[in-house]
Amino acid sequence: MTRMRWSAALVAVLLASPVAPQVGYVPTAHGSPSGEPPLVAVSTLEYGSIGEVDLEIFSPWPRALAKGYAPILVRIVNTGEKAHDLSIDINRKGSDWETDYETHGAAHVEPGESRLVELLAPAFEVREASYNMSRYVLVTVRSSRTSDILHVGFQTDQVTAKPWPMVLTRAHGEGGAVDIYELASKLEPTLSPGRPQLGLATGDELPRRVEAYTSLVAVLVDAQSVPTEAELEPAFAWTRMGGTLAFVGPGAREAAHSLPSVRSWMEDRFRRDGPEDYVQPSPGDGPVGWQMGLGSVLVLPSPDLVDPLDRAFLKETIDEYPSSEPTLERSRWFVPQIPDLGELPFRTFAFLMVLFAVLVGPVNFIVLKRMNRNALLLVTIPGMAGVVALGFLAYGTLYQGIDVKRAEHSLSLLDQRSHRASTISARQVFAGLSPGGGLRPAPGTVVLPMQDSRDRPGRFVMNLGGEVSLTADYLPARTAADQVVLSDRAARLRVDVRREGTGWVAENGLTEEIETLAWRAPDGGWFGWQDGMEPGETVQLRPISDAIWRKVLGSARNRSLSRGEDLTRPGSYLAVMERNPFTDDCGIGSVEYDGWHLVAGVVEIAEEPR
Repeated sequence: MTRMRWSAALVAVLLASPVAPQVGYVPTAHGSPSGEPPLVAVSTLEYGSIGEVDLEIFSPWPRALAKGYAPILVRIVNTGEKAHDLSIDINRKGSDWETDYETHGAAHVEPGESRLVELLAPAFEVREASYNMSRYVLVTVRSSRTSDILHVGFQTDQVTAKPWPMVLTRAHGEGGAVDIYELASKLEPTLSPGRPQLGLATGDELPRRVEAYTSLVAVLVDAQSVPTEAELEPAFAWTRMGGTLAFVGPGAREAAHSLPSVRSWMEDRFRRDGPEDYVQPSPGDGPVGWQMGLGSVLVLPSPDLVDPLDRAFLKETIDEYPSSEPTLERSRWFVPQIPDLGELPFRTFAFLMVLFAVLVGPVNFIVLKRMNRNALLLVTIPGMAGVVALGFLAYGTLYQGIDVKRAEHSLSLLDQRSHRASTISARQVFAGLSPGGGLRPAPGTVVLPMQDSRDRPGRFVMNLGGEVSLTADYLPARTAADQVVLSDRAARLRVDVRREGTGWVAENGLTEEIETLAWRAPDGGWFGWQDGMEPGETVQLRPISDAIWRKVLGSARNRSLSRGEDLTRPGSYLAVMERNPFTDDCGIGSVEYDGWHLVAGVVEIAEEPR
């Protein structure tokens, strides 16, 4: 049990965001300032057992996290002759002003079976954080076949620096050319005033849930030891939703090109500019970047990022493409508001209460006195009070409604070449009656609560035992909840744009009406349609100026959904829509009261030299 208690302590450390405890860190050769966490966190593996079940608990992620979700991997081996059902419950209890989190997971293991269970621990804060608070975490593990119960509490240390969490990944074994300690020391001054926090992961340690990547600012791939396409697919999905993926070290370009999911974006039309006054190198020289969905893929070929241009390119990309990082500061204006939700009409309530006092008092007394039935006051006063109380309750409920309302701004990148849609949406949701099952996001969807202006810090509960469900303050009853929802999923819908004669024809193959459509031809020319397109309708596009689309792109920037200009690549289109067919309502069937939606589509054009 001693080993198991250390395992629980490790799990608690991983959950202790946004602060970074010292446990599990390895100091760099360059040292760290007093009171600050070292730059590099190594993948720590702890062992323990409950009855006949052996457990390994580990995580390759950095310990200092302040957003998204942290992965916790539990390898379970049943050495007995009977099946076991395990439950793993993780709780983080903060102070009176800090958010509480709960994660519930379960696993069934047959005799002799070995399996890997991946849990998620929320690392986000929904209230202002000063990054100098400690956390208390409770971890409980139970088995159906034994009375042993692991029940461990852990208090973290305090730090003051906001972390820049990244993970360097490489294939299995000891291979690889990038020195993680040198890499950390090079990044530290570049990312100032934040502190880089680096984790190291081999392919078999990489999480299979895309949610786990939302706690990072970048994933770095060792170009000399690249994991497989399948192992990196969750990282690719996160990148398409707005993340940053970088191939580091000699041979970085070849390593990126060897992966089909990355290679499809390495066309000249998806090139991204480097730092200011930086001239793009010729193929094979220096740092290069490309758009990848709503995110970025970079090639940084210098050993351990010794070239300052490589480091500057990485920092600028993280700074300028933060689609998957809704911060507390941005959340004040990032999320749209449901119209006419507001506060209850207190003046009306005050008037009705005064009217009730007059009716139940003088009027009631005078009427009963004239009827010579004063004894009925014992019945009429409580009766009228009950009716009025129910009336007030019904009025307040009906005033804000009992359905689930939402206001939403969304941006989808529809890659018609690979049949995938990557979406980022900012929305406010109000449930008159909260659905009992909470939010049920589809596979590939991530829900990130935003800053909460309420006096209480809130409580967030995740159930990962089967179908993912998010309850408690993920969707509170009769309280508006601000969220950012990211998704990446397969999509066969499309807008078919084809040349006919000297012009272009577009057919709406989506399930919703397109209000306005703009198409940028492979030669850079602009064509469009502004009179609406019903599903299945075909129109002849007309040459247009790109001036009106600059306003649309400016609107996208103002909503913090995209830099905008990266959506107007040759061979792509923009569709302004009243509804977005690619957003995930997480199973709650909400009604949209206000919305702004933009679908950016990428189509196949003649292959360009790389």
